Amino acid sequence: MGEIDMIKEIIQSAESKRKRPRMLRWGINLVLSVLGILVIYTLLLLTGPPRRINTLAPDEELIAHFYAHRADIEELVHRYRSYVPPPGAQHGEWRKLGDTPELFKRAGVKRLKYIGPTWLPDPYSLEARQRDKGKGIVAGWSAAAKYHTVAIVPLDSRSFYHNVVWKDLVFMPVAPRIADGVLVGPIDHLGRHSHQRVFPTLNNEPPDVERDTCAYRQIEPQWFVRMCRTLY
Repeated sequence: MGEIDMIKEIIQSAESKRKRPRMLRWGINLVLSVLGILVIYTLLLLTGPPRRINTLAPDEELIAHFYAHRADIEELVHRYRSYVPPPGAQHGEWRKLGDTPELFKRAGVKRLKYIGPTWLPDPYSLEARQRDKGKGIVAGWSAAAKYHTVAIVPLDSRSFYHNVVWKDLVFMPVAPRIADGVLVGPIDHLGRHSHQRVFPTLNNEPPDVERDTCAYRQIEPQWFVRMCRTLY
């Protein structure tokens, strides 16, 4: 029995020696993993989250497109604003009339659409808005279209984040006030204004545009590049 016990002790000693390197390696790996996590966390604190590349068309591409097709784009905006539909017809019928479909193609424009705000006469006059209240000055498309802010969506409307961020061109029927990087919208009868941020460039990461908002870059007094982001 003594020899058997001795053999068991030798086997147990050998197994114990084999386990020690495994436990040591496991301990080293654990320490390295913890250190790696701490290093990454420290770097994020110091540098912020990873920068995301903006894959939208650069401002300059949209601006170049505008100037290359300006006459046709302005004609589309003119037709949108001046069209008065006959009784029972929709304002959208304007895009089907005459050579307008060909004009869209020639201008490299996908569609025009109304966006806020609406610029009534004397847009910054509180007295004018209070006089307009209840008078139906913009009743129906025939009266309202000429006061609309219009977005011009190019055919090559590349998107980012699965269409939650996008760019287009914008025409405003008046030259809006811009002060300290803020576009001041028209006043309403309660004396309230809308406000939109204006930047020298929109070639940046979408996080610079807050969710459910738009930012602008002015090309000319009434023309802008716009970048918007949805709630998601």
